[in-house]
Amino acid sequence: MCFADEPGGAPRPAPGVAVDPIALEPVDEVRITTLVENTFDALLVGSARVARAGLGAGRVEAPQFLGGAADVGLVAEHGFSALVKVRRGATETALLFDAGLSPDALSLNAARWRRRASRSSSGGSRRCSSTARC
Repeated sequence: MCFADEPGGAPRPAPGVAVDPIALEPVDEVRITTLVENTFDALLVGSARVARAGLGAGRVEAPQFLGGAADVGLVAEHGFSALVKVRRGATETALLFDAGLSPDALSLNAARWRRRASRSSSGGSRRCSSTARC
């Protein structure tokens, strides 16, 4: 029940193990590759710190077009999937977070990123090193 003298949006104390701070070790690099997102904008350009897929991430058969194929971008759908790679020294750990809707958007986009990465040195991800702020 709400009372007029209680701040509605203010944080409330919640003591216990679940809210205690977690001590994290410093790392040298965090690389996040977004594989599935709600939208895809092929016209956005990358920068020195952010690589974007753009058009041409993949090529599909399209008999209605001259040449029989068309350049395509990434698949966008409801949900979110990301590959997170963390490096500390010579050790790298990867975590695949997948909350995508369809069974194939993640694998299709990952394959398109690999093809793009093989043509470019950026690798198709956001890089955050210990010397740069993200």
